[in-house]
Amino acid sequence: MITTRALTKRYGAVCAVQSVDLDVREGDRYGLLGPNGSGKTTLVRLLLGLVFATSGEIEVMGQRIPRHVREVLPQVGALIEEPAAYPHLSGRVNLSLLDAAGPGGRAARRSRRKRIDEALEQVGLAGVGRRPVKAYSLGMRQRLGLAAALIRRPRLLILDEPGNGLDPRGIRDLRELIIGLNETGVTVLLSSHLLAEVEQLCTRVGVLDAGRLVLQDDLASLRAPTGRILVDTPDADQGWRARRRLRGRRRAAPSPRCPAHR
Repeated sequence: MITTRALTKRYGAVCAVQSVDLDVREGDRYGLLGPNGSGKTTLVRLLLGLVFATSGEIEVMGQRIPRHVREVLPQVGALIEEPAAYPHLSGRVNLSLLDAAGPGGRAARRSRRKRIDEALEQVGLAGVGRRPVKAYSLGMRQRLGLAAALIRRPRLLILDEPGNGLDPRGIRDLRELIIGLNETGVTVLLSSHLLAEVEQLCTRVGVLDAGRLVLQDDLASLRAPTGRILVDTPDADQGWRARRRLRGRRRAAPSPRCPAHR
């Protein structure tokens, strides 16, 4: 669904994305995890053709980006950073204007009202769709941005820090919505700096650090046992004694030595 090869983006002397080989498969819930400033948003912008790569290749749905971005974007829903909207207009009117700017002609116009109703219902804004956006809370604006990503019923959903501004209930609702969409065949790529959010939501994970993709694997593989020992005992003193014995055995074990040079 998404493939990059040696993707690099430089801003002068700053390398925001460096030699990234991303592999998002169809049907994935892919979590792009990394601290703030690690290059997540820049990478997402590259995938959508919003900025051009310094070097490397990008394919989305089998099409080269940015060369075929016009063919690909109508099948992609995206939420990048803070969603923008006309504050004096209602959420419903904002969505209508956004949808009217896209392709589709008469067929899109005929289904627009229904699709907007569905999107507002999905994100929990059905009751406030006619309220001006300037009266929305931060969390409500984030929900409106997510609705904008859904009105075209995309095959691929790309979300940059979608949990920003949401309360715990909103984050739970978002998680359930994304999982539900994924079960209907929508591939999801989301970026986040929150490990717990990615762990609860995603099936595949990539870790970005200082612009480099340092890890990429299925979440189940990363959660596999790593040699840790769990001791379960009702006697705390007995547990501490067992821990000391294990530590003593590790210290007594001979350390491997490098072979002598000849």
